[in-house]
Amino acid sequence: MIDFEKLAAAMGDLDEDAVREQLEAVETTEEAGKAMEACQVGMNTVGKLFEEEE
Repeated sequence: MIDFEKLAAAMGDLDEDAVREQLEAVETTEEAGKAMEACQVGMNTVGKLFEEEE
């Protein structure tokens, strides 16, 4: 089963292997939608860090 919090954190860390691992666990279209939301949360983290020049 996919761990959406772990997916969001992995996306925020730009950890490609961990993101791929979580996405491979997607089993339903409902999970796919939630996975996209988790990815967006992670990308928001990336954007914030970029703005802060981290």
